[in-house]
Amino acid sequence: MQAPLSSSVDGRRRQLVQALLAGLSATVAGGAGAHGLLGPLTPPVHAPGLPLTLHDSRRVLLPELLRGKVTAVQMMFTGCSATCPIQGAVFAALQERLAQSLPQAQLLSVSIDPLNDDPRALAAWRARFGAGPRWLAGVPTIRQSDVLLDFVNGRANG
Repeated sequence: MQAPLSSSVDGRRRQLVQALLAGLSATVAGGAGAHGLLGPLTPPVHAPGLPLTLHDSRRVLLPELLRGKVTAVQMMFTGCSATCPIQGAVFAALQERLAQSLPQAQLLSVSIDPLNDDPRALAAWRARFGAGPRWLAGVPTIRQSDVLLDFVNGRANG
C-alpha cells in the first residue's frame, strides 16, 4: 500500500532540511572557506549602504550589521509558505551550533516584501522559529528593495 501524499511530502521536507543542515554544519565546522557561492568572496564585495528596519524597529545600515561578523543571510518574506519556513527551520537549528562554534557569527533574515513586512511581522517570524538575540530580521524600504535585489543578484530575468 502506498503512503499518503502528505507523509511522502513531509519525508522529502525532512530529508531536505537534514541535507541543508549537514551542508551548513560542514561549512561551520570547516571554517568559512570558499565553496561555490558559500564562504568569503574574493575580492570582497562590499554591501551597499542599504537601510533596513529591524524586527525591533531600529533602522540600521546593512554594512553596520555585517561589520566584524560572520553573517548567514537568508532572503525571505513572512507571508511565504513554500521555502521560507524551511529556511527558518534551518536557521533555528543553525543558531545553536553557531553559538558554540562561531561566537562572532549572526543570522540575518532579510524580507523581500517591504509592502507587507514591518517590524511586527518580522518579530512574529523570529518568534515562530525561536530566534535568539543573534538572529536579526530586517526589511528595506520600498525604494531600496531594488538595491537589495541587485546586491544579491535576486532579480528574475524578464
